[in-house]
Amino acid sequence: MSVCCKALCDSGIDYRGSNTGVFYAQLLNSAEGLEDDRHEINSYHGVGRPIAIRPNRISFTFDLRGQSIALDTACSSSATAMHLAVSAISLGDIDQALIVGMYVFSCGLCAKS
Repeated sequence: MSVCCKALCDSGIDYRGSNTGVFYAQLLNSAEGLEDDRHEINSYHGVGRPIAIRPNRISFTFDLRGQSIALDTACSSSATAMHLAVSAISLGDIDQALIVGMYVFSCGLCAKS
């Protein structure tokens, strides 16, 4: 959440109430964490723990009114999030996008011109 805040503030865009989409790429999430606190379940677990709620939390916190999407396409999640965001902007669905990528693999040796 703090990285999203920094990115939005650094962008210089008046983002509150804007038609900004949130594209949340994720990878390798499971229910393992539920075992650690299974005896401390309260009314917030149903809406606070699922991965699908994370982009919605970002949208709500920063008053972003565009699409709010969580996706998991294994190793290509960040690239897919970027593709979907660019497509949504091109189609006019949103004006700008906040793309949250959990894992980004980059290699200077892999890119050759």
